[in-house]
Amino acid sequence: MKSTSKTWILLALSLLFLASCLPDTEEPKEPELPSIEEDFPDTGPTWGFVDMAGEIAVPARFDDVRPFSESLAAVRIGAKWGYINRKGEMVIPTQFRSAFPFMDGLARVTTFAGRAGFIDAKGEWSVPPVFDSVKDFSEDLAVIEIDGKFGYADKKGEIIIPNSFERAYPFKEGVAPVKKDDSFGLISKEGKEVIPFGFDKIHVTEKGYIRVKKDGKYGVYDKEGNEVIPPTFSLISDLVDGVFPVKQGEIFGLMKPDGTWVVEPFYDSLTEGADSIWCAQKAGKFGFILTSGERLTGMVYSQIYPFKEGMAAFQTDDYWGYLNINGEEVIPPRYPLVWPYNEGVARVATPKGVIFIDKNGSPFLKVRARDVRDFVNGLAAFQSI
Repeated sequence: MKSTSKTWILLALSLLFLASCLPDTEEPKEPELPSIEEDFPDTGPTWGFVDMAGEIAVPARFDDVRPFSESLAAVRIGAKWGYINRKGEMVIPTQFRSAFPFMDGLARVTTFAGRAGFIDAKGEWSVPPVFDSVKDFSEDLAVIEIDGKFGYADKKGEIIIPNSFERAYPFKEGVAPVKKDDSFGLISKEGKEVIPFGFDKIHVTEKGYIRVKKDGKYGVYDKEGNEVIPPTFSLISDLVDGVFPVKQGEIFGLMKPDGTWVVEPFYDSLTEGADSIWCAQKAGKFGFILTSGERLTGMVYSQIYPFKEGMAAFQTDDYWGYLNINGEEVIPPRYPLVWPYNEGVARVATPKGVIFIDKNGSPFLKVRARDVRDFVNGLAAFQSI
């Protein structure tokens, strides 16, 4: 009984990682590395990978794993990370304090000396470990940290923009937010100021629009530094389908970049649900609306999550089901916990454990395991019992 309670607690914690339909106001933060003395003092059940037929592709012999990316997966044995191929063969020996998925042929890793760089698929250093920390490359530049200051380096490891900032964020559409003297500005790839420093927060959104926060209020600029929407609103989220979710006072509406309302402020929250579909909340109930303002569903759900692969989870009377892209309840609410669809299947919790179901709600696969993660590139990580 004690073991069962612990399992359900872990499942509940896992659910918190779903992208909920409540507005987020902060950038996601990567967890800090534990001190070396506290790194993984105990070993527990091991991890491996299972394929979509339920066959074990990689036996469970690792203390932790990350999803496969570019045919390689980061795995941990004890405190050390390395990489395996889809056959489970160790192609880059375990030697790193941290290791992340490959992107465009490179993976960022940290050594036990506390230095960070990038390796290629052979495990050779493409960018030597000379930095305190690095982020993944975006538009051919990576954020790097040296002595508590941030800048940018290219794929040869050459510093293109010196580490002179208190914070720096990835480039998007040729510009990046940076923090200096406790305020944010926007720079180009040449390191030139596009939007002068003086803002509380800056975030690059789609189609060259920049969300800014100044004196506690939000507005929008273009990437040439011109003001588009004055910073007078309580919150503005990213541009989707040609509109911004905008909070005026305590309620949300949808606004075009020219400042005209498509949906007048009415809802308690509005967040992206899918292309042309929005998660809406009013008076403690949730539903989906279209960009036009027309309701796709009633405001009848206790909670909803964004669409993924044409399916969205909804909760009513403490149980979860799924809607299709037309807003139809195609899988009734009968599960205490659910996860988004990934590669055509979704994890759901049942009294007999977590199983995968297809888009008709039919059982697709049950993995005999202590825990199982989503399928990524045809393989799902599982933890041995």
